[in-house]
Amino acid sequence: MSEIHQSTSVAYSAAQMFELVNNVEAYPAFLPWCDAALVLSRSASTSRVRISVRKGVLKYTFTTDNYPQAPCQLELRLVDGPFKQLNGLWRFIDNALGSRVSLDLRFEFSNRVVAATLSPLFKAVTSSMVEAFKQRATVVYGPH
Repeated sequence: MSEIHQSTSVAYSAAQMFELVNNVEAYPAFLPWCDAALVLSRSASTSRVRISVRKGVLKYTFTTDNYPQAPCQLELRLVDGPFKQLNGLWRFIDNALGSRVSLDLRFEFSNRVVAATLSPLFKAVTSSMVEAFKQRATVVYGPH
């Protein structure tokens, strides 16, 4: 099982950052590795999301159920894809200067061949996630 933990301070509110992360349909516009992002279904308590990741010739698609609790967190759980397990938690905490944004991911690929092929790509993609949303906030909300 692999784990990724990222955290940063931003000059934007928790609610603003939550909205950026929860707006899955916008991902292809600013995440260079995101080939497609589609909300398959949405209710008040959950949304089912399919994301396609591409880097060079490597491509994979996975589906998660996302559980938003605006404006403080967004949990995701694997539905299908090349993973045996994928769980994540975004947290957004207001502070005097804006907010603190963190992402915790735990994942395991479905088998060793898939892991050998996709693990470097997934780790590269996820290692830049928090920073990508920080940069997106500047574009959407303006510099602070």
